[in-house]
Amino acid sequence: MTSISKENGIGKTSLKDWIRCYHEFGIEGLLPIQKNKNYSEAFKLKVLKTIESKSLSLSKACLIFNIPSGSTIRRWQGRYSKEGIA
Repeated sequence: MTSISKENGIGKTSLKDWIRCYHEFGIEGLLPIQKNKNYSEAFKLKVLKTIESKSLSLSKACLIFNIPSGSTIRRWQGRYSKEGIA
């Protein structure tokens, strides 16, 4: 893995992440994630409830729901705990 990452100018961590994404989600796990997307309240609640019911990590939830960053979900969690909405 080290030689592949050096030959291609890719960090080992990035390469490992790409391999993991491919193994878990196939080619779709390697597709670019859309940024600056507006999510409905229903979608946000679905994500939060799925994380809770399946004990998902934020990174796993991001991959499953095609969300670019765990900080997006953390923000929803904070709003939900304070205001009851995501």
